[in-house]
Amino acid sequence: MHNFCWITIARLSVLTLLTAFPFVACRPSQNDTPSISNDAISETTSLNDLDVSANEDMDNGDEDATVEGLDIDKNGVRDDLQRYIDTTYPGSENVLLRQALTEIAKSSQQVLLSVQADDEFVVVSNILIDLDNRQCLYGLFGETAFEYADKLLFEILDTDARINLDIQADVIFGGEIYTPRRDALSACNFDVSGTNSSP
Repeated sequence: MHNFCWITIARLSVLTLLTAFPFVACRPSQNDTPSISNDAISETTSLNDLDVSANEDMDNGDEDATVEGLDIDKNGVRDDLQRYIDTTYPGSENVLLRQALTEIAKSSQQVLLSVQADDEFVVVSNILIDLDNRQCLYGLFGETAFEYADKLLFEILDTDARINLDIQADVIFGGEIYTPRRDALSACNFDVSGTNSSP
């Protein structure tokens, strides 16, 4: 059975995650995390490299006051998620992982915002982009992608408002079909040249 069943069964909200047998059956062991390296690719600029001194002592309540959160550098990623990605996976060996997770953080945010805007067509379009980004992660890291995506999900859906919008997104997407690409790396929207796609 193809290991990409977490995508084909459609998006799962954080509340259904633990009860969805197909997803759980495809998740890897916590001990199966391989080392990630791509020294040929230079590190991307992180939020920590920018002048964000005004934000250093920010209370989490300010960041979570709205679904949008804060995005000081205007790169489409909530600042709290960017900090999580940069600090959890530092170093040149994790460049591709940070890029893949950043794209998921961006697309997941757009899904939530489009639900909030009550635009079902855009919601479906954004979910398809989000699923492409998740397939990219799988193409790069195989079954370990489940662990990375799972941890990021709990950072993304960290308030009741965000959880509720995610649940609504699942309802809107119900009945839609996402077909994974034959070459998972073709779903990536950044340079992965020289990387072999997972089987």
